[in-house]
Amino acid sequence: MASSSSTACIRRVSEQEVHAAWLLQAGLASEEETLPEGALQIRQKVAPDLFWGYFENGRLIGFVSGGKTSRSKMAVDAKFVHDPDGCTVCLHTLRVQPDYQGKGIETILIDHLLWYVEENLKGVNKVNLICHDKLVQFYEGLHFRCLGPSDVRLGSKQWFDMEYEVTHESTGFA
Repeated sequence: MASSSSTACIRRVSEQEVHAAWLLQAGLASEEETLPEGALQIRQKVAPDLFWGYFENGRLIGFVSGGKTSRSKMAVDAKFVHDPDGCTVCLHTLRVQPDYQGKGIETILIDHLLWYVEENLKGVNKVNLICHDKLVQFYEGLHFRCLGPSDVRLGSKQWFDMEYEVTHESTGFA
């Protein structure tokens, strides 16, 4: 995490920083779970308000990205599609550098994304994601509800649908 002499911030990931985000994602996920760099660039271009990074001294330490959909749950093609009029935000990717994992940055990024949705995306009524069983409790701690096993298949592991209900009340996040 940030030391007293470092400068940390959360801000949108710029077009020029997408390559660093892709390298981070590619280094931490299986091939089936890694989005091609071109698709990540498109995601940043079409939904920049849902692509946030945690930076320390200008270095990308972690990021969260998503897109909007009109569907009620995550679908396998959701990571390639963004519907600007959608009422559901699908959180596609959360990645943090290995030496910073477990230090609260994952929570900071999710909290920031939820705050942004609550405060700015008035047409959105939920945030969905899929995760492996070992992360269900983590997301439940962030007020997501587990909906059970997902129909989405990426790789050989079972995924679980998670849902956060957007209330548009002041969250206290960020």
